[in-house]
Amino acid sequence: MRSTILFLCTFLCISVTSSCKKNKSSLPKETSFSQDEIHNSVDGLNNEVVYEVVSSELDSNDNISSSDSKKNSILSKQNADLVKKSRQQAFTDEEFPIIFFGMINTDRAFELAKKWGATHVHSYGLGKSTEADQSFFDRAAEYELKVMANLGGRYWIKQNNGVDSMRALVRHFKDHPALGFWYLFDEPDNKGFQPAELKPFYRMIHEETPNIPVAISHARSKHWYRYGQVQDMFLYNNYPVEGEEFPQSELNVWTNFAKAAMKREEKDNNIVIPVLQMFNWRAFAKKSQKKFRGFAIEKLRYPNQQELRYMSFASIALGSPGLSFFSYYRARTPRKNWPGHVLAPVLQEVKKFSNHITETKMQQITGGKNNLFLTQWVDEQSAYILLANASPNSRTIRQSLDNNLETGQLEPWGKTRKAKAALEGGRIIVEQVKPWEVLIWKVQ
Repeated sequence: MRSTILFLCTFLCISVTSSCKKNKSSLPKETSFSQDEIHNSVDGLNNEVVYEVVSSELDSNDNISSSDSKKNSILSKQNADLVKKSRQQAFTDEEFPIIFFGMINTDRAFELAKKWGATHVHSYGLGKSTEADQSFFDRAAEYELKVMANLGGRYWIKQNNGVDSMRALVRHFKDHPALGFWYLFDEPDNKGFQPAELKPFYRMIHEETPNIPVAISHARSKHWYRYGQVQDMFLYNNYPVEGEEFPQSELNVWTNFAKAAMKREEKDNNIVIPVLQMFNWRAFAKKSQKKFRGFAIEKLRYPNQQELRYMSFASIALGSPGLSFFSYYRARTPRKNWPGHVLAPVLQEVKKFSNHITETKMQQITGGKNNLFLTQWVDEQSAYILLANASPNSRTIRQSLDNNLETGQLEPWGKTRKAKAALEGGRIIVEQVKPWEVLIWKVQ
């Protein structure tokens, strides 16, 4: 295992000596968020889709001048280098975050989240009151989970004393042993807030906690790409599984957004992590509705394991240093056992794979071209190949590995089926890869 500090660990150099005593809050007393205010991404998915963006537009429309962004850059040269190296680094369980959005603050919820594979938890109800938030942080510490701490950005941005009030919240929790990341805002573009409006809050957070990353989540809205200078972690969300029968769900929409989002790693020095679907759209429908999102209610479904494996491992193949999921609160409606039976086995496989490729150099062969993700991890001791079919069709794959692996025996790893596959002459050949299938091999 690496003893050196990787990029997420560099950000997470927070004190673990805090006594976790409840301090008196300097925040004004406000009513806590209700469950009705829990995030709903329905509006975000109907906005204009922007996948490929002209670079000149990105450079000119960020609402933050280039000189100002350089002066106030969130990343030191050292941290920027660590982020760039993330594609060549694998992560141990601690270093590969698995974040659950929309947690409920109960022992049972935390117990299940931990059991299913979460390392970090988030709640939309946080961010207005230190008294209300304290028990969430303390419970996370009790279950050895980290908190992606919601700071209530949408609320404080509308207040005259918003920056100072949020500062009090940051100061109260910045030394809590459960703190993992800050979560500044949820889909600001969808809600009509510009990067310049978020900048004073972002700058304040880094004045108080320069080594703790600030996350913002974005749907595939019109200007999702403009916020790189007011976030350290770019969480992109798209929830493609609705009522289509497998394999016809629009995972290609997710794929295109994922490819575009990962390009922001280099452009903005952001840590880029997907927000994957762990719910059935039926959870958002009213009881009286017969149809929702164009489908009969009874047709709406959860992602199956094939779809979850595809989105999870395709993200890893693209270089994602972690995964996040929306949301615990929605995941158990209408089937309470779905997360444990379907999601948890995928997360266990993801965590095991991230451990296997620790200290192994990553090389992306193709990142979605020709509807194929192909990545390899090779060192003197071991070699792994990950292939993901980004297509709803079965097909035969023939792809060069750029001469890094000339020949070898392909041993199926994890849940990979025993497909007819060969590595010969620096090319991998696989007969009849199934729709959205992920195949992982250890090369002998």
